[in-house]
Amino acid sequence: MFNKVIIVGRLGQDAEVREAGQATLARVSVATTRWDKANSREVTDWVPVTIWNPGKVVSYLTKGTGVAIEGRVIERSWEGQDGSKRKSLEVHSNFVRLLGGPGGGTGTQAKKAEDGLGVTDDDIPF
Repeated sequence: MFNKVIIVGRLGQDAEVREAGQATLARVSVATTRWDKANSREVTDWVPVTIWNPGKVVSYLTKGTGVAIEGRVIERSWEGQDGSKRKSLEVHSNFVRLLGGPGGGTGTQAKKAEDGLGVTDDDIPF
């Protein structure tokens, strides 16, 4: 079987970063929208995402930033305080592309995070 998902949306909050052994994890929630025909309105869905070893891009994972995240769906199971069995789905990713900041623009900030070098289109002579 093949388990792959691509989520495109905006971050709902700044990334929550923590260390897990030798790995770094960044947890975010991505807002995506869809059209609800029955009620003739746009609906926002929130997708929880864990980004493994985000590297330099983590400093750009701030509230409102547009992202495209590629990963796989993981099911988590646990027992609630009342003894009931609980499950949730989340996306585990190791690939993030920045699409722009909270203002909606794509620009130097997105390019710097993408390549990690700080080179912009203005720096290239051709």
